Amino acid sequence: MKRRTAGFIEGLAVGLAGVIAGTAISWFCLPGFRKNVAMAALSADTGATEDNGSGTEGSTAQTAGETVANADLMEKLQLMQAYLDQVYLFDEADAQTSRDAIYKAYMDSQGDPYTVYYTADEYSSLTESTNGEYCGVGVEIQQDPDTLTLTILRVFSGSPAQSAGLKAGDILQSADGTDLSGMDIQSAVSLIRGEEGTTVHLTWYRPSAEETMEADVERRQVNIDTVSAEMLDSGIGYIQVTEFDAVTTSQFEAAVDSCQNQGAEGLIIDLRDNPGGLLTTVINMCDYILPKGVIVTTKDKYGEGDSYDSTDDHTVDLPIAVLVNGSSASASEIFAGAMKDRGAGTIVGTTTYGKGIVQSLFPLDDGSALKITVSNYYTPSGVSIQGTGITPDVEVELSEDADLSDASHAGDNQLRAAEKAIQDAVQSGSSGTESGETVPETETQSQNPDTPDLTDAGDGQILAENPDTARRCA
Repeated sequence: MKRRTAGFIEGLAVGLAGVIAGTAISWFCLPGFRKNVAMAALSADTGATEDNGSGTEGSTAQTAGETVANADLMEKLQLMQAYLDQVYLFDEADAQTSRDAIYKAYMDSQGDPYTVYYTADEYSSLTESTNGEYCGVGVEIQQDPDTLTLTILRVFSGSPAQSAGLKAGDILQSADGTDLSGMDIQSAVSLIRGEEGTTVHLTWYRPSAEETMEADVERRQVNIDTVSAEMLDSGIGYIQVTEFDAVTTSQFEAAVDSCQNQGAEGLIIDLRDNPGGLLTTVINMCDYILPKGVIVTTKDKYGEGDSYDSTDDHTVDLPIAVLVNGSSASASEIFAGAMKDRGAGTIVGTTTYGKGIVQSLFPLDDGSALKITVSNYYTPSGVSIQGTGITPDVEVELSEDADLSDASHAGDNQLRAAEKAIQDAVQSGSSGTESGETVPETETQSQNPDTPDLTDAGDGQILAENPDTARRCA
């Protein structure tokens, strides 16, 4: 039997303190460490966080005397290790795998599905995805929140996955012999991605053929297209946005410009099944369309927050309709909420997911990272949509025979309703931004003249996405 030495426990003590306190110092060296663990992380991790007023008590769940990383914890871990060493039948997990599992469990114990720990590999994969370029096989996958199955949503044209025969609808089963069943989507993505030129052995199940397939698939550099655009026969520009990544802003602006250059009478922006993404991106996209005014405001646990505003640098003077459904979440809801509250567009479809909170990424020194829910957000009128979502101006259930993946849009009655909304606006002579005036300031707003850079090292990236519907590229 493979046995681990005391080095595991020693390494765990150092690593656990690093995650909780944000330093490389073991908690044994901090005899005065009795403050709330989360506050210690925010105040000690210089270079990854900003000062959120850790001197104030706030609404903390852990108080003096309830510190997680204490002697009892280490004693119990040593006892558990001793039992494993003496009686466990199989080979034990390596030390780092066990530490990562403890870190993940600690974050999971907060009871917030959006507050998580990323290993170094997982964080690297996440940042690659949001940057719009990565090294993998060229598929976009989504995880069912109930069954945890990983289903391919699309296979990128010209990708290794396409050459290997993978198709949309296939269910991924394993990668290099590792079972993907029940694994969280980011961990699965980390197994499928890798160095360019290497291969990964994938097995997948194709429900349409009731057949299991497998192949060695080469990893290559993949560029992610998050925006597609076309002119409909009605003379209306149709723009689909699948997620809000770092590359999405430029792709969206190019799509808007292309439609306008082709003489579009209006724009339909399709955010159906869009789980969200970077807050920075949705702010920039709204700014490209709207005149000066509030886009969204945030408020943290101390009642402090920011207002992210559009400028007059660029506006779109066309009727706009925004398509949404129950899987349009977070950043999608920020976009739809701004368009609706500002009177700049007609929202069409079904009520959105209802995620009115945002997360921030806090990179740690060892390459891992924490994603923590940091604030509520509010639409320009000061409304929180957490748990309720955004109700469309025109409510339309999607027809049962409609297929959103059909490029011809046959049977897409929601799209037809959006076209009608645009045509009605054209006939009435109204444009998308006539009512886009600044919304009066509310108690949730702390006005800033300029939108801050949300991706600098002091703040970390701010995310507005829903993990229940989140997509990942592998």
